[in-house]
Amino acid sequence: MVGEYFYHESNILAKIDSNHEGRREDFRRFKEESYNPYKAAQLEISGISHDDILNKIRLLSDYYSLADHFNEGEWINSQSKFRPTILEEFCGFLFKDIPKVTELGLGFYNKNIFAGLAINHDGHAQIKTKDIDFCIGKHFSVDFGSSTEDIIIPMVAIECKTYTDKTMLNEAQFAAQKLKQGSPNTKVYILSEGNQVKVSELPLKGQTPLDQMFVLREMKDRALWKRKNRKEWGELNEEAAFEFFTQVFTDLNRLLIEKPVPKVGKMILD
Repeated sequence: MVGEYFYHESNILAKIDSNHEGRREDFRRFKEESYNPYKAAQLEISGISHDDILNKIRLLSDYYSLADHFNEGEWINSQSKFRPTILEEFCGFLFKDIPKVTELGLGFYNKNIFAGLAINHDGHAQIKTKDIDFCIGKHFSVDFGSSTEDIIIPMVAIECKTYTDKTMLNEAQFAAQKLKQGSPNTKVYILSEGNQVKVSELPLKGQTPLDQMFVLREMKDRALWKRKNRKEWGELNEEAAFEFFTQVFTDLNRLLIEKPVPKVGKMILD
């Protein structure tokens, strides 16, 4: 049971409830005419074949176009998190049909992800947690002697960005470090529509707690990401998105394979 992961729908409903920018009816119409058909089409796909994943990605691309048309003029500002939640919710659509998710009873989460333990001033165990944009993990109830606590152990954690700049990259690396202190085998990724990080500023493998950063749109001029006209952005790259899916699919399978312990030779495994 993957649980509730419709973060973008929740964002729209919150804007309807709050009459955001005085446009309650506009949001209600957008949900009925654009979002609801998109959600239904994503949920209708139940496989993980190459065609299934590409169809999910194409639905996302079409929905981005609808959202851009709805928000012409940028009257929904970046602080409202309208656009980032599209990608956060898409991760749920993308991974919901992976067999391991169902077989192991994994869930999709974005709040209070386990990031380690500490001893508080009373001498009791204190759970450290972090919020993350999208996490595949499992919920456990753990007995600490004096209390029973609910914890969510992350397997794959994803930071979703409209674009990534150097500050955002550093923040994501800090979050990855904290998560891996609690769960060293966790895979942590950035999934970003666009990139504003210079090549010279990108970390090398082995020098960052991040496992990878995936960028979905090519942009010849980095300054274009600061412009309001989304038509100047590059097209969503299907193969980049499929590569991201393949990576997470592989992670879930590799993380759950018990490695044999050698009898001679190298004893610390990769």
